[in-house]
Amino acid sequence: NDPYTWEGGLVEAPWIVKYEGFYFMFYSSNVFNTDRYALGVARAQNLLGPYTKSPNNPFAHSDLYWAGPGHCSVIPVIPQVDTTSPNSPQYLMFYHSYRQGAVGDGFPRTLVMDGVHFTNDHWPYLDHYSPSFGPTPIPGTY
Repeated sequence: NDPYTWEGGLVEAPWIVKYEGFYFMFYSSNVFNTDRYALGVARAQNLLGPYTKSPNNPFAHSDLYWAGPGHCSVIPVIPQVDTTSPNSPQYLMFYHSYRQGAVGDGFPRTLVMDGVHFTNDHWPYLDHYSPSFGPTPIPGTY
């Protein structure tokens, strides 16, 4: 981690998936009980690295509705779903976040889910670089 960036003094909770010849490592950084906690992603062509951090980090961060998203699990979309549509996610990310304004108030973090998409240059992204505010249907169920 680089303590002088958004990552602060902590990097934790790595989760690695392979997609189109790259290994993507999603990770959480900064202090978990603040709105600075966020998700980053790095990629490599070999499981053991070296990994390059995304120029779009943090991958997911606080916004008007959510604070401190982090600690994710990323799973492939079920095979029966048509993932060739430009709007179809390739993976689903499950992670937690506080509601904005509730950090430190004793309220638990909420489990959230969003689809992970990939740019043409093979970097993953969420639709808004932050958790969705409205309901997100699981692909194949709507």
